[in-house]
Amino acid sequence: MASSNQDKKQHLLFICSFGHDRSPAAAALFFDSPKYEAKFAGTSPLADIAVTTEAIRWADLIFVMEPEHKRFLLENFHSTLKTKQEIILLDVPNQFSRIDPRLLSLLRQKLRDYLG
Repeated sequence: MASSNQDKKQHLLFICSFGHDRSPAAAALFFDSPKYEAKFAGTSPLADIAVTTEAIRWADLIFVMEPEHKRFLLENFHSTLKTKQEIILLDVPNQFSRIDPRLLSLLRQKLRDYLG
């Protein structure tokens, strides 16, 4: 059975605190991408979508917005992360709404180094 186009996409996981603004905005940049499939999650128990072991396993690349998100992943998902490459810190402060053009511009700029 031939693999579908979906199977060839690289899986990107974006992590922020609550999954309200930064990580959903980042994931939305890849909606309809022929090359990437993106999901998002939050580290807080109050997150819209909390990060899970399954999400980490699914991801080819994991991006976090702040150092505290990376610490959370390393502390709570250490064994799952052993099979992953590095966790990429984007260093995007929590000061934007999801649709703020400045947030989208900053995300595009920071992701360019990793995704071309």
